[in-house]
Amino acid sequence: MTENKVSAVQENGHYTNDVITEVTPKTMTFPADSYIFSMAQPNANYIALAFEPESVDSYVSFNFIPVEKGAEVPIYRYILEKPLDAK
Repeated sequence: MTENKVSAVQENGHYTNDVITEVTPKTMTFPADSYIFSMAQPNANYIALAFEPESVDSYVSFNFIPVEKGAEVPIYRYILEKPLDAK
């Protein structure tokens, strides 16, 4: 998270965040209870709307996933062409 501006007025009961993020490559290992959402499905646009931090209707924008400037947003993209090794 490179920028984070919290609104002074509530919207739908939440102080919204206007954020700017920077995407960087990283190798990750996730715990067994992690959620994985495939973008190869009819509702992929809703997934992107909810989980892209800079989206106006994202979980980050509405503080369902709280973040601070300089912190790592706990949302990750898997972009390799090989299948994810999920058990």
